[in-house]
This record gives sequence, structure tokens and C-alpha cells, in this order.
Amino acid sequence: MTDGAGGAGAARIDAAAPRGRPVFATFGDSGSLAVDDARHPVGLVFAGGCRQVLLNPIDDILASFQMTIDDGQMPPPPPCQ
Repeated sequence: MTDGAGGAGAARIDAAAPRGRPVFATFGDSGSLAVDDARHPVGLVFAGGCRQVLLNPIDDILASFQMTIDDGQMPPPPPCQ
């Protein structure tokens, strides 16, 4: 990743604070996957406390690493020999 000026560094990922939800994460939960009611990934917890949880949106994270999430439609790979 670059810092936007061509140098090495961390990419900026905007945070989201889920609204209308009770606090579902707390201290020590950073890095946990947050899902919606349908169990679809929505973000990774990076900060949480007594009143608010902040997430890095999953779409931003996946784009940063040029990754996708398996939708479960492909069969699993064969077992290792």
C-alpha cells in the first residue's frame, strides 16, 4: 500500500458507526468481523467502548487487498493428499 504520495505507508480506511443498534463489541474486540442481521459481513471492529463501536467497512478492506468473500456457491476444494 502507499500513502497516496507514492511512499510506503498505510492506506486510509474510513470508519463507520452503526446506528440504531445496541453496542455489540467492547474493549479487546478489535479485528472481529461484524455482520448484519442476515449474517453478511459489514466490517471489522477497530474501536469499541461503552457507548459506540467503530467499524472499518468490509468493502473498503476487501478493495484494499483486492479480495472478495466467497458467496458459498463454489464447492469446497478437494482434501489434501
